[in-house]
Amino acid sequence: MKENDESSVKLPKIDIISFYGDKIKWIEFWDSFESTIHKNKKLSKVEKFNYLKSKIGGEAKQAISGLNLSNDNYEVAVSILQERFGNIQVVIDLHYNEMINLESASNKTSSLRKFMDTLNRHLRSLEVLKQNVSQDIFVSMVKSKLPEEVLLQLEIQKESQEKWTVMSLCDKLRDYVVAREKSDKKETPKERSNGASNGSSNRAFNGGQTFRPKNKPWQTKNSRYQNGNRNGQLVNSAEALVATTDSKPSNISYFDKCRYCYQQHWSDECPKYQSIEERKRQLKGSCYKCLKYGHQSTDCKRNKICIHCNEKDSHHRSLCPKKFKLKLTSVHLSEEYNGNVNEECVNGINLDSYSDEGCEVVHENVFISSSEMVLMQTAKTKIGNPTNSMQQETRILFDSGSQRTYISQKLANKLKLKGEKEEEIKLITFGSDKPKIVKTSSTKLNIKLNNGKFFSIVANIVPVISGSIQRKRIDISSVEHLKHFVKDVELADDIPLRSESSSVELLIGNDYYLDLILSQRIEIQPGLYLLASKLGWILTGRSQEMDDEKTESGLLILSNTGDMMMTNHNTTDSSVSVIPDITDLWNLDSIGITEQIENVGDSKAMETFKETLQYENMRYFVKWPWKEEKYELPVNRELAMGRLKSCVARMRNKPELMTQYNSVIQDQLTKGIIELVDEKGVDGRKHFIPHHAVITPQKSTTKMRIVYDASAKMNKDVNSLNECLYRGPVMLRNLCGILIRFRLYRIALVADIEKAFLQVGLQNSDRDVTRFLWLKDIENFSLNNENIQEFRFCRVPFGVISSPFLLAATIESHLNKYNTPTAEQIRNNIYVDNLITGANTVTDALTHYSESKQIFKDASMNLREWISNSQSVNDFILPEDKPKVNQTKVLGHLWNIENDTLSVKHSQSFINSGNITKRKTLKEISEVFDPLGLFSPILISGKIFLQDLWKKHLRWDDELQGTDSLKWGSIQAELQQLSECQISRSIGIMTGDDRVQYRLLCFCDASGSAYAIVIYLHQTSSKSSKCDLIFSKSRLAPVKGMTIPRLELMAVLIGVRCLAFVKGELNVPIETIYLWTDSQCVLKWISTKKDLGLGVKIEKSNNRN
Repeated sequence: MKENDESSVKLPKIDIISFYGDKIKWIEFWDSFESTIHKNKKLSKVEKFNYLKSKIGGEAKQAISGLNLSNDNYEVAVSILQERFGNIQVVIDLHYNEMINLESASNKTSSLRKFMDTLNRHLRSLEVLKQNVSQDIFVSMVKSKLPEEVLLQLEIQKESQEKWTVMSLCDKLRDYVVAREKSDKKETPKERSNGASNGSSNRAFNGGQTFRPKNKPWQTKNSRYQNGNRNGQLVNSAEALVATTDSKPSNISYFDKCRYCYQQHWSDECPKYQSIEERKRQLKGSCYKCLKYGHQSTDCKRNKICIHCNEKDSHHRSLCPKKFKLKLTSVHLSEEYNGNVNEECVNGINLDSYSDEGCEVVHENVFISSSEMVLMQTAKTKIGNPTNSMQQETRILFDSGSQRTYISQKLANKLKLKGEKEEEIKLITFGSDKPKIVKTSSTKLNIKLNNGKFFSIVANIVPVISGSIQRKRIDISSVEHLKHFVKDVELADDIPLRSESSSVELLIGNDYYLDLILSQRIEIQPGLYLLASKLGWILTGRSQEMDDEKTESGLLILSNTGDMMMTNHNTTDSSVSVIPDITDLWNLDSIGITEQIENVGDSKAMETFKETLQYENMRYFVKWPWKEEKYELPVNRELAMGRLKSCVARMRNKPELMTQYNSVIQDQLTKGIIELVDEKGVDGRKHFIPHHAVITPQKSTTKMRIVYDASAKMNKDVNSLNECLYRGPVMLRNLCGILIRFRLYRIALVADIEKAFLQVGLQNSDRDVTRFLWLKDIENFSLNNENIQEFRFCRVPFGVISSPFLLAATIESHLNKYNTPTAEQIRNNIYVDNLITGANTVTDALTHYSESKQIFKDASMNLREWISNSQSVNDFILPEDKPKVNQTKVLGHLWNIENDTLSVKHSQSFINSGNITKRKTLKEISEVFDPLGLFSPILISGKIFLQDLWKKHLRWDDELQGTDSLKWGSIQAELQQLSECQISRSIGIMTGDDRVQYRLLCFCDASGSAYAIVIYLHQTSSKSSKCDLIFSKSRLAPVKGMTIPRLELMAVLIGVRCLAFVKGELNVPIETIYLWTDSQCVLKWISTKKDLGLGVKIEKSNNRN
């Protein structure tokens, strides 16, 4: 009877889910449909087909819409649906993509629950599909989508030796979310009255039962201390869960109570006791590792890792010394404290700001008691009175936290500056929130920039800017080496070789800060930067205080083709790197092609060159462009001797390198490039230049070269050779223009000047400042006087700051003697010592080769390494003039002469090179040199990715996690294919009897992420026409965001600028220029006469120009 009753129970109707084309839901739908309908033998195929049609819609219904309802068509329909939506691999890929694109969870319980449920659904589906979901990449992906607060709680509960798997992470997350959901429920009035009544401490939360709570995943082991109960004493469950004893309704908390103040927050976040000393006073009689009573730290069995410093079994995380490392130990307070301060402790400035209306901030000194010091943004320059000729050299402090610029009364009196427009301002000093009323007047003054010009500002006169700034000794060697090899590096302030105090008489506030500070920066070491400014490069950031021991330094070499390499100079550290300001990728002030800033010293250098240039025996002789006669050079033989010892020591175990080094010097001696010093009758300046070797094994010619360091100096009180010379104007032709013209020729020709710098003679009067030391006998490593020889240069050595200018000016002066097309072509297409040119016929190419050789021969210069894409031309070139390989580099591009194609270089060294960080991604993206923008579509995705990392405020060496790591893998795969991308080198200018019309066509466009332009050269004649890509430029949208129409307008702006640039660089007559944009807003803005706002007005004006 019972059995019959059970069988007669009517089961609820099973409703089959519907399917609308979502491939991820296909398996769920088909399993349900198959078990209920498809395998039901009682149903005919027509009935099954009818059921199938009733349960599908959307794309699925559309896929079988052409099939009539019949027995035969049912199997066809199933087959179509299986093939269209049932591809297992496609479903797997979709699950992976859904997980990657899963929206990050917020700290809300509902968001965490939604995230967890969605994640579990995909993980379960992948397991059913027999996918391995235990890979570490899933752990990184999940962690990247969780808030930091949640990750912290999960990490606390993970055993110290436990390794996260995606399942264990999801289990902990589930427990955490469940606890959050329970704690979000409100207490009932009955619960509150029970908790608040007398004697309730031992009453049950549920039925009066008391219990000893177990540690939950969201609790720490000291949770038994809550409400003052310790050592496992029984506690009421309400007391364990309720966040407060207040009679008002309260949410239940999943936090422990603080061990120090017993409020509802974590112990290491206690706001009441914020120092280690205060917390230890609260823990009298307790263990400092687990915070429990009854034992000492030495007897504690706690075995957990501190989340702040990663030390194990050392201390509780709320007592971590690293967390409480106090860098700011004392501050200047406002006058109301009347405290005397020792000025010798000062070495920093506070940059906090005050936002109250009408109040002005003046910052006073902050003391830093740490081995790590912070270098302020300071510069030394001359301050002038605009009404007279009085000038005073002073130290300037840049402070973007100050609203105004201030000058001390002392400096104002020295310059006899008159105050105008007296007013009262409220000063808020650090350590006080009460403003102090100060009467001040404003005055105009001039600041001398490093280009020799003066910049006018208005400053408020105050009694004093600040106390003395303590300038600690730091290692100068790396900066001095970097100073010479990175173009235009002139330090704005000297670097102290010993600790010293210095006063600040002028503070540049935020009113002029951005007028003087530029965007580029160079990272010397982590945290220490060279910041570009109009006063020179400012050394700023964090640095370790140096002792008197010998320090190590890295030398960065930049070749004139843009390659970067590291060579050790008494160092084992290769961490020095040049990092271009990443914000230049999207800053609006760097979208155009800018002009060279004039330098007042340039004209003086050129004047000296023209007055002293000599031509004797088919060679030019020059003099150094000295700044002023007051500059005195030390006879720094000791410094040169010390560097020679280091150089020889490094080559002691490399006899082949020593032999090669000596061969270079002996060869130069034989050729008259250098000479032995004869002390007889020598007077005037004497100076020695240290030297060392740089190895470049990838070069086809000079694999080892000797580099001379003319920036070396003994100490800050003496000058280096480079400091006594003008750099001279930059006379390089535009690199992009040379490359554009290089593509116009049908027959290309490339050559370079052999040892170009060493072909310009140095006049006898200036040779003694280029002395250097070397061994007489390289087999004898003794460095006594008997084995040391003194040489000096008879030619201009590479390594002196003026050398590039002297070489370029000499070549320019020599070419001016020849009024020929060949000389003009050389002038427009030479870049330092590289000639990149061509012709349209073999005859013209051979003529150009012969005439160019003769022109440079007249200056005792040898044009070598000639190569062409024309076999006829290559056959004509002399064997000694040919290179050893058929593939050569042309201004950063690889040129394959056999295919006559150009490509860009991308190193494979980044692949599997360890953890991926923001630094490595920037290095790999910026490694690709593409000045013409021919590969912009590939490179732009990497730049957008880099901007996304910037928005996340990742540090340079933070490892990429989760989706960032996966996205970078995809971008890296595209970058790896760059080397395989080749474009035709020759555009080919149409010639002949027919009239040819040349047009420039520019297309502009923008998206939410970037804006770009592309320019084509269009050639037409009566017989044919052709169109070739010649230039493009792309920019990222600003981080703060900009509307699409404004970005379209920015694209038009760079289009106009680039069209003007390309037209000027082409050597063909452009008849017509077209610029297209698909933005109706931009077209309306450009055509309207209405004032649409300052930003649009300026941009529109530029476009019209």
